[in-house]
Order: sequence, then C-alpha cells, then structure tokens
Amino acid sequence: MLNDHMVLQRNDCVLLWGHSTGKEVNILTGWDGKHYKVKPDNSGNWSVRVPTTKEGGPYEIKFFDVDTTTLNDILLGEVWLLSGQSNMAMPLKGLKNQPVSGSAEALLHADNKQLRFFTVARAVASSPASGVSGKWQQSGAATAQDFSAVGFFMVQYCKKCCSFR
Repeated sequence: MLNDHMVLQRNDCVLLWGHSTGKEVNILTGWDGKHYKVKPDNSGNWSVRVPTTKEGGPYEIKFFDVDTTTLNDILLGEVWLLSGQSNMAMPLKGLKNQPVSGSAEALLHADNKQLRFFTVARAVASSPASGVSGKWQQSGAATAQDFSAVGFFMVQYCKKCCSFR
C-alpha cells in the first residue's frame, strides 16, 4: 500500500513500514521536513509511526537505508476504507448487462487528481497475508471506470455536503 500517489490520513499519526537489510532506516517526510529513524528487527522488518499535518500535497517520503527509495505525489487528506463483496466490487463502468445508473455522466467529470483509489487485488490465502497487491490511482476518465461505484458516488455526495474539498 505504500507507493506513489497514496493518500495518508491528515492530522493523525500514520504507520509506515518496510523491510531492510541495513542497520537503520532513516525516513524524511516532505510535509514537515522531519527525519525519523528506526532499526529493523532480526528479520529486517521495521515500522514507525509519523505524525501528519493538515490536508495538502503533493509531498515526497524518502527512505534511506542500503538504498534510497522515494515515494512521490503523496497527499494528506481523508482516507476511507470500503469493504464488501459484489456491492463494493461493482465498477463505475458497470458489468455486462448490469449498468450503473449515472456512471456515464460521472465519468465525464472524473478528472480529479486529488481523488485517489487503492483497489486490493483479489487473492486466496490459507493463512493471514502480510501484504496486498494493488496500487494507488488518480481519478480520471480512464481510471475511474474501474473504481468502486459505491465509493466513487460516496465521495461525490460527501464533497457536496461535508467540510472537505
């Protein structure tokens, strides 16, 4: 989940994590310019909580250990988790013989680089997984058609009545 275009919850303390073969990981967060240091455990795994500020961006997060890794185009804002089965998996474009009412007009206005979705790829596991497959995507006509229709319309509704942009 930690990759380019992600959104982190604003005004909170968020968890960053990873794996390193080095003795220490130094993290630089772009929204406050602060450095955070963490030592990996014996397996090389590490995690650290870092505070976020008010909504904004785009920012970078740099991870310095054996190599330097930079995550780009990070926003601080509202993060919502949607979970379910077919009702949440229905894409905005609909399915064959199962259209989504209002989707054509919604896609005409889908270009919004501030709106991002992370869709977890479906997977089967016989035990708890330590990670997920997927990527953050910015909203646009080409990408929004595959976003959760419920999630997309929820954001559109909340933009009209709530106190965020």
